[in-house]
Amino acid sequence: MVTMRNVPRLFVILLYLYPASFRHRFGHEMSTTFHRTLQQHDRAHTRFALWIRTIRDVILCAVVEWRDLIRNKRPSRNPTQPPRSNPRRRSGALSSIGRDCRLAIRTLVRRPGFTAAAVATLALGIGANTAVFSVVDGVMWRSLGYDEPDRLVAVWPGRSMSMREIVFLHDNAESFASVASVAGWTMALSGVASPTQVYGARTSANLFTTLGTPAQ
Repeated sequence: MVTMRNVPRLFVILLYLYPASFRHRFGHEMSTTFHRTLQQHDRAHTRFALWIRTIRDVILCAVVEWRDLIRNKRPSRNPTQPPRSNPRRRSGALSSIGRDCRLAIRTLVRRPGFTAAAVATLALGIGANTAVFSVVDGVMWRSLGYDEPDRLVAVWPGRSMSMREIVFLHDNAESFASVASVAGWTMALSGVASPTQVYGARTSANLFTTLGTPAQ
């Protein structure tokens, strides 16, 4: 059995964005569903994505619930007569969307605390999504700037090799189409205003040919 103690505190706080009547009616069911869904995601990145989607959906649904609650509580001008229908408001979906947007804006203006929390949550979600997408795009999706990056292999990248080993590998390794060597190199640059240390690399002459990219 799922109790409110088992539900993450952040989700309980998000439930307070809803009206009290909605929260008392559906809060326990929503907490139970979210707790079970969270248990099914055992990886950190899937849990992070679930939290982002949950925060977004809660904010959007809360705005709709507050809009409907305020609309239902608004009295008519003459309680004994039904409200007059305005032909302009029945012009289509665009007018309905416009009314909903205006009502949502007025609701947000009247509740500055809720507005600040909603804006901060949206900013956090958008920023986190952008950062995660940038990292994933640069590390996993975007290919390296070489001709055939899937055919490049690093031989003993954490070990220094002697020139004799490099020559032997170049002459006898038939599995490789080309073998190039590269090693880090630092030197002191003088003759300028203040001497500085320059970081570079010593490479074999066929390095750029092996990588399949021209020197820049």
